[in-house]
Amino acid sequence: MTISRFGRLILYALAASVVILYLARNSEPAAPGIGETTTVHTANGYWPCGSTTEALDEMEKWRALGDSQEVARVLLRTGSGRLVGGMKVKILDTGFEKRKVRALTNANGKALPGDLECWVTSDAVR
Repeated sequence: MTISRFGRLILYALAASVVILYLARNSEPAAPGIGETTTVHTANGYWPCGSTTEALDEMEKWRALGDSQEVARVLLRTGSGRLVGGMKVKILDTGFEKRKVRALTNANGKALPGDLECWVTSDAVR
């Protein structure tokens, strides 16, 4: 059994459309880059935002262990902050699975008094 040129053309077009649909469904949007403004994703509660990468790592460690009191102690001791879903932030720097951000607005869209610059996990601002 042979396939005509027209039949081969149809098969190639069908295969190409399957590949395009697969890539469209399985590609992640690009993460925001330095200088871009983005919205903090909603989480259960808040995202710890460390004054340094070390402070963020320590808060994430205690958060993973479920010790919210220790997270609060580290937050106060290091002068860190919290981000909640809906806040607008500007990306200042990037690290491995971390982003340094400046908080611009609260979750209601109102400008924040003062500058909160801190490190947050990349999941918070994807």
